[in-house]
Amino acid sequence: MANREHLALLKQESARGQEQSYNNRQISVNFSNDNAIANNISRRANEQCSRYANATNLDLENLANAELRNVELIGVNLSDVDLSGANLIASDLSKANLSGSNLTEANLIGVTFKEANLRKADLSHAKLNRSNLSEAILIEANLNESDLTQANLYAADLMGAYLYRATLYQAKLIESRLCTVYLYGADLREANLYKTNLAWANLSKAKLGGANLQKANLRGANLSQANLRGANLQGANLRGINLHRADLRGANLQEANLSETDLDSAYLQGTKQ
Repeated sequence: MANREHLALLKQESARGQEQSYNNRQISVNFSNDNAIANNISRRANEQCSRYANATNLDLENLANAELRNVELIGVNLSDVDLSGANLIASDLSKANLSGSNLTEANLIGVTFKEANLRKADLSHAKLNRSNLSEAILIEANLNESDLTQANLYAADLMGAYLYRATLYQAKLIESRLCTVYLYGADLREANLYKTNLAWANLSKAKLGGANLQKANLRGANLSQANLRGANLQGANLRGINLHRADLRGANLQEANLSETDLDSAYLQGTKQ
């Protein structure tokens, strides 16, 4: 069926309000460079008409507060789009381009962003619980006060990102790149940071109790007043880090590189060295 015929069908069924019809059929639309169809999807989204969509090249401007749960948008172009407050629960945006997009306060629980481009995107206050951000690009993204509880960020690139007071409880950050990341006051309890690159990151007052930092690179990082009780830092590179008044009680520091690191003001009771 031609694109225009699909568009006519969408408009007709939307006018009749027959949402159930979309649950009983599969409509495949080629969105490539078709602004009329793209605008129609934007309108329907804002009318909170949830449905399956397969898109390859969307160029929308405003999807604020859109209801797009369980939507498949693999490889879609949503760069610089306003998705603030949008509901994208369990949607698939693998390999999507969301660079510069506004996702503030968006509901992104369980969303797949595998290999997606979120460079300089604004995800502040967003709900990203159990989301899959493995191998995603989040360079200089704003994740301040976002909730990434149990999120998967395997091999993700967050260089220069902002995660002020973000929640990363039990998050998986294995082999991810967090160089120069701002994690002041972030909650990383029980997070898996195995072989993660945190060089020159700001982790001041961060909560890292029970976190796995085995073989992580923390060279030059700021961990002043951070809570690292019971953390595993075995084989980690801690060269030249700031541990002023950091709590390392019960932490594992075996085989860690502590050269040029001042431990005099840190709490070290029960540490393994």
